[in-house]
Amino acid sequence: MVGMLWNEDWPTLLARLDKPAKLSQDTRTHRLLRVATRYVLACEAGDRSPVLTVAEQLGVPTTRIRDDLHRARVAGLLEPTAGRGQTGGSLTAKARAYLDQEGEP
Repeated sequence: MVGMLWNEDWPTLLARLDKPAKLSQDTRTHRLLRVATRYVLACEAGDRSPVLTVAEQLGVPTTRIRDDLHRARVAGLLEPTAGRGQTGGSLTAKARAYLDQEGEP
């Protein structure tokens, strides 16, 4: 369902993800989840340039978002796309479990 994720609305989830990670070893995963979640939301909203949108939202270069999305896919947090250069994908069960874990990524 667009706009809802595991009984949590998107604004609440994004606000929770924008908080700094509690443990230093979790900061990379936290960042990847933050980027992947915003990317999935942009894709579900029909955004034709979701990487650019996420980069603007977070105030970082598009190359960093692209690299983080690749890392999220390699880490098993974001589903693969239909092909190279294609937008899309969804959060994996691993990502959902991490988000559900103690209410904080």
